[in-house]
Amino acid sequence: GAVAAEWFWLPELEWWPLAPWWSAALISSAMLCLAIVWPSLAYAAWSYSVRRHDVMLSYGVLFRVRRSLPRPRIQHVDVRSGPLDRAFGIVKCTLYTAGTGEADASIPGLVPEVAEALRERLLAQGPMGG
Repeated sequence: GAVAAEWFWLPELEWWPLAPWWSAALISSAMLCLAIVWPSLAYAAWSYSVRRHDVMLSYGVLFRVRRSLPRPRIQHVDVRSGPLDRAFGIVKCTLYTAGTGEADASIPGLVPEVAEALRERLLAQGPMGG
């Protein structure tokens, strides 16, 4: 995008202080740094806890979200992994709740054994953890 902008608009902007391709290099470098740093920030921001009456999720880098899923509404739990997930040895645990046709929440970046144990815990203990 930055290269295209410089190619089409820089000849018309006589006041532009940077030499050609410098803005593209700066924008590309910033995007590369963001692509490297952002996933680790997003991973560090994720947390979940299984409590007696609900599953509490907390996530978000810029905008923090705290979400509670009531245990009685959890209908089924899927453990999924795509090709990239399998390359890193991780899976995503998806929680489906009553009243929705879609997933209500997902917990990414889990080790397969932890995700399976979480799935078994949520389904085997029943809705109130009993």
